[in-house]
Amino acid sequence: MVTKTQLQQFLPDARPVLIEAVVHGWTKAEAAGITSLPRIRQFLANIAVETQGLTRIEENLNYTSAQRIYDVFKGPAKARRFKSVAECVPYVRKPKQLAIKVYGGRLGNRPAPSTDGWDYRGGGMMQTTGRDNYRKQGFDANPQALRTPDTAFETAVREWWQRGCNGLADKGDTAGIRKKIQGGSGGLDDVKAYLKRAEKVFTTAAAPAPAPKPGDSVYTQKVMVESVQKRLMELGYTEVGGVDGLIGPLTRAAILAFRDDAGLELVPTVDEELMRALATAKPRQLTAEREQASPDYVRAKVPEVQANFFSKVISAGTAVISAVGALLSGVLDNLGGARGAIEPVREFASDVPGTVWLGVVAAIAALLFMINRHGEKTGVEAFRSGERR
Repeated sequence: MVTKTQLQQFLPDARPVLIEAVVHGWTKAEAAGITSLPRIRQFLANIAVETQGLTRIEENLNYTSAQRIYDVFKGPAKARRFKSVAECVPYVRKPKQLAIKVYGGRLGNRPAPSTDGWDYRGGGMMQTTGRDNYRKQGFDANPQALRTPDTAFETAVREWWQRGCNGLADKGDTAGIRKKIQGGSGGLDDVKAYLKRAEKVFTTAAAPAPAPKPGDSVYTQKVMVESVQKRLMELGYTEVGGVDGLIGPLTRAAILAFRDDAGLELVPTVDEELMRALATAKPRQLTAEREQASPDYVRAKVPEVQANFFSKVISAGTAVISAVGALLSGVLDNLGGARGAIEPVREFASDVPGTVWLGVVAAIAALLFMINRHGEKTGVEAFRSGERR
């Protein structure tokens, strides 16, 4: 367990509210496997760099000199945002305009005049940046929520785990971790400096966690399962169903499908091996057989499409039977659902000819036929495109 006293020693200028967020949320860090000294030190050293020593959880773009803006954002030659210091002058002390300039039109952000560059600027304790990355963490609809202390820490834990940083920490691969978090080597020297400080403060690892009970493993923590489900959806494993934080039949099926494709052990569980593979995996490639699947093939694979097909057949049969049996009593019995809806009306209009009721029943049957046909067609197209299992 990381304590308030340790964090104050490690980062003496840290804001108390951010220290509290780390201490309060540390059980989530432990659930993500951040329990050994190498992992604790690396994790906190990187957070320290991203938050300027736990003093802020949103990117500071209020630069006071054009030279500093140029140094930070000039970028590589082929993608240079500013060609000269002079081009940076209009953005001095104008953080919003600068964010729109440097982040607009990239990372999933819309270009100016959209304010996406500003709305999705660096936020949280891992400085999540860009609309695409906010979306991955579930904050594209409300980016400001990521800039609250508790959420900022929880998201940092999730990102650390999603990117497979625990394994790199075990190897002492500081540069590798930095690349996972920052995308390059930016801040690497600062991380190394914080690591030296962390080695003096964090000298005792957390006690080994007791053996997990069935269904209570650290790998079944709701926040972790949700991150796995989101990642599986992103990769095209739509059989996962939804994102609910529970390892149910659909999630197990998606995990097994991914493990099979990735050449991992075929067990329906979440572990670090799975997380590392998810972090680097490419989107699922659909087979030609699936892309060209016939309706018959899809019906055999997808229960919902099969149900739509049978409902369509029954509806068509009902319409025909109703037409043939126009003069028979109990016309409405051919479509029980329709009868239940129409019978109260019939009680008030008992003098309406049977042929009229035939038309009503036939119309409802035809409507159900069209609805089910559309559902079947939509299901087939979704299966072929990979939008559903």
